[in-house]
Amino acid sequence: MKRFLIVFSLVFFSSCLSEDLAEVEEIIIENPGETEKVDFCEFDLADVAGDFSLFTTWEFVGFQHVNTKKFDQLTCMARAADLSQKGEALEDMQKITLIFSEDLKSDACGQALTFQVESISSRFSGCYQDGFDGISLYILEESIEYLAGSSVLPVLSFNEHLINSLNNTKVYHIESNKLYLYGNTANERMVFLALEEE
Repeated sequence: MKRFLIVFSLVFFSSCLSEDLAEVEEIIIENPGETEKVDFCEFDLADVAGDFSLFTTWEFVGFQHVNTKKFDQLTCMARAADLSQKGEALEDMQKITLIFSEDLKSDACGQALTFQVESISSRFSGCYQDGFDGISLYILEESIEYLAGSSVLPVLSFNEHLINSLNNTKVYHIESNKLYLYGNTANERMVFLALEEE
């Protein structure tokens, strides 16, 4: 008998609840529409006609696996961390640029030429020599300047990987509007796009 009362009570109360729920009206306040997806980690890698040399201003795209052509996630995470920390608009996002000088030498470089890098929350310069046996780059430790926001882990990891990869560069290849830098790692290359002049 107890069981019957318990079951009857459950059925009775659940029917009362379902009647209350049926009376609730769904009110839509606004229709937000579709939001535009913006991916600041994607670049248009299509070939562009033009005369591109090592001395073009290059924008870093990412570290790319040579065989699969997939890009690393570290670069994108560093960009996202920097953008969210600074609270900047997407169009104000820091470009990662590389500029090789044609004839600028410094005392620190001796007979070598110089290059400059503007990275995420950092900037630095170094020396390079381009010869028949390839290219060699050397970043001057005293030139490394860390800016606000450089202590965020993805940004720190990215800048360390960027510096190490540049220091280990042995070969470069220019294909249309793209610069590829190859180093000690056989399955990874650095990809840059020629930066359009504004």
